[in-house]
Amino acid sequence: MVRISGSTSFVTVALFLVQRALGVGRVVSLVTTFLLATAEFIDIWPYQALFVTGILLVGTTWAVRADSSSRATGRLLTTMLLGAFVRPDLVFAFLVSAFLAGRSALRRLRAGQPRWREWLLAVWPVALLGVTLLLVFGNPVNTDRAFYAWGQHYACNASRRGEFTADPWANWFSAVVRDFGNVDSVGGAALANPAAFARNLWANVCLLPDMAPRPLMPALLLGTTASRALNWLYFLGLLWGLAVSVRAMRKRLGQWRSLRLALTATSAVAMTTLVDVVLVFPREHYFLPLVGLSVACAAPGLEASGDWLRRAFGKARGGLSRAGSLRRRVVQAGALVAVLLATPNRARGLCVQSMLRPPAAVERPSRETLQVAGALSRLHVRGHVVAIEPNYGYLLYSGVDAARVSEWLKNRPFASYVRENDISLIVLPEDFGRYVAFADDPEYKAFLVHPEALGFRLSPVPGSTKHIAVRSDVLGE
Repeated sequence: MVRISGSTSFVTVALFLVQRALGVGRVVSLVTTFLLATAEFIDIWPYQALFVTGILLVGTTWAVRADSSSRATGRLLTTMLLGAFVRPDLVFAFLVSAFLAGRSALRRLRAGQPRWREWLLAVWPVALLGVTLLLVFGNPVNTDRAFYAWGQHYACNASRRGEFTADPWANWFSAVVRDFGNVDSVGGAALANPAAFARNLWANVCLLPDMAPRPLMPALLLGTTASRALNWLYFLGLLWGLAVSVRAMRKRLGQWRSLRLALTATSAVAMTTLVDVVLVFPREHYFLPLVGLSVACAAPGLEASGDWLRRAFGKARGGLSRAGSLRRRVVQAGALVAVLLATPNRARGLCVQSMLRPPAAVERPSRETLQVAGALSRLHVRGHVVAIEPNYGYLLYSGVDAARVSEWLKNRPFASYVRENDISLIVLPEDFGRYVAFADDPEYKAFLVHPEALGFRLSPVPGSTKHIAVRSDVLGE
């Protein structure tokens, strides 16, 4: 499990380092890191997105500091490959980076500078790492998670338009079957009903202006209006910095090569993000890797803008990125300590904001969860079983060795569904009827009255409104 405190520290340090590698001065690097660390960026769940952002930032720093373009390319591909095994959608970013690297190699070949040995020495570790990760972890994209995510958000969009009245999270598969038939992939849905698929894409595009700036929303003790104003100021500043970086760094050949590499990584991640937010839904965590890399690439432009302002007002260039006097270094060190103290730290609470806000409640299993888990453990279920558990946690705390079947994928009569999946344990909450696939199934209704017809025994959970249906052949003595 990825911890938010560790991921926050990882990302903030990595962001500072990549800016310094791009030639940005300490003050600008510190300020931009502070602004991102005090935004909603670090609080967006799931935290794997925050962790992979740190990996991309560290890998970009590693690539920028390479002493040749071939080594830099190899390091960038390694970074994208590692990121893909944390967030599988980054496989697309890896493929884009590989395509750009191949095009660069061909361009050098045509220019009479093949240097094949250097390129092979830089790229073969990437292939070795890829094979190793595949053997250890398997194919990261060989999963139905993308289809589940798309289907859930499709049902939510339909619910917002008033076209689907049932609970979209519990009945998303019913919404997909209604509009696309019994498909099992995003591509299959697009072929089955292109009009409905395109309408969902447009709905996601319309949400982008509202969702894209959200990771930069300040998490400071400010009112709603001030926070939104700063949010847009941060977002427009980010776009301005990116535009100026590209223009300014063309005049500084050494730094332009480094920034071009960072922009290559950002572009590859941007293409992946665009696919995610348009195809699935513009959830905040999809933007995190792109925002992190964009801030790093925008920092040189923001620093250049400061230089232009100083020259416009007739002041000599202060040289934020040059070594200063001892006094300046002491001031910078003091500013660093102040920023670190002001940055929210979820692990220790060493922060003015954390001290002023009430402590976050520690999440513990509810009393009802523990009651159901206790009832499950007292059944002494034998061996490995297949179970339906509408809410997560019961099986985990009970210690029962069980594989969980997703209840939302039920697409056949209840008796057939139970037999084909070899289901022998079912936790029945009082609101199980919110699942349309069960509530409208006469076989399920008959099961609640006569569970013994399918070989089950129905037991109430003491002190709870839930029941447990367990097949007789898996019960202990």
